[in-house]
Amino acid sequence: MKREVPKDVSHTYAVVLAGGAGTRLWPLSRKELPKQMQSLVSERSLIDETIARLKGVLPREHIFVSTTQNYAEKITAILPDLPKEHIIIEPVARGKIAALALAASTIQKKDTQAILFVLASDHTIAGISAFQKSIRSAFSYIASHPRDILLVGITPTKPDTSLGYIQRGKKASGGVSHVEKFIEKPSERVAKHYVDSGEYLWNTSYYCMRASTLLEAYGDADPAIIRGITAFLKQKRVSDFLKIPDKAHEMEFLNPARHRLMVMRGTFSWADVGTWESLHHVLMNLNKNSTLTKNTQHVDIASTGSLVVSTADKLVATVGLNNVVVVNTPDVLLVLNKERSRDIKKLLLTLKEKGMGKYL
Repeated sequence: MKREVPKDVSHTYAVVLAGGAGTRLWPLSRKELPKQMQSLVSERSLIDETIARLKGVLPREHIFVSTTQNYAEKITAILPDLPKEHIIIEPVARGKIAALALAASTIQKKDTQAILFVLASDHTIAGISAFQKSIRSAFSYIASHPRDILLVGITPTKPDTSLGYIQRGKKASGGVSHVEKFIEKPSERVAKHYVDSGEYLWNTSYYCMRASTLLEAYGDADPAIIRGITAFLKQKRVSDFLKIPDKAHEMEFLNPARHRLMVMRGTFSWADVGTWESLHHVLMNLNKNSTLTKNTQHVDIASTGSLVVSTADKLVATVGLNNVVVVNTPDVLLVLNKERSRDIKKLLLTLKEKGMGKYL
């Protein structure tokens, strides 16, 4: 996407979404301390790394974090340089639509011309300059196309069944394409077709749009969204916030006849650290080793393609493991076939059914 980028950033903002529980990285990531607040790939927490990547694109006073009430204090401690008023607090977790509506309403009140770049707090990115260039290009595109909503996708490098995909439609000017459709977590066979076809991108869930455009689009598609957020901002009643509909996808239901959904291809290296398999892949790329140890004393004999993570003060010894993840915490030991990473959710449901909620 080649585009002249305006130097004026006075109306551009970033919104970092940080309200998720990150349950697929259980038992390391839990309700009390989700993955975005932990140091998984470096000495810094994932959210701290995310904020750092925005440096040079936006001034600190134009960066906001959206999170839930139960995480607000922890986020403040992790990001002491971020003004407290820049932490947008949802009273309860209600999904991305509610989070985006609250963030857009909050920032639009400060700046009616605000352009938002929305991104997750728990991804890893290599090629920071390319990432920052994509953000600037997105801002520039929306400045010229204020009624559009722009997504950022990544060319898939493998048939990943844990990610969402975007099918690109007709090409438009400015190096972007129309969004044809969204697909969530396809089968291995279908994901392979997507990779081979060249028509699909991984869905990063990074969005750029004017705050006013998003709110207008939400109001057009489902007036209950705007009614709920307006009532909540007026009275601060949790019951009003809970009236905001929670849909399967935060953008797919919008009316493209009124607000075009467009997608640009990001050229940076991106990973959603959403499963133990994906985290192991990221760590392997960083360490150039197939069997890895993190945060523990570990002795291994002849294991391959495995990951050992421990927060407990004990030696972990492994012999002859293949494609296995071992996660050792003070109260839980997980031994996982890496290819079954997606079944963590089933495991957590089983724990809940058995009355073992204290481990969640």
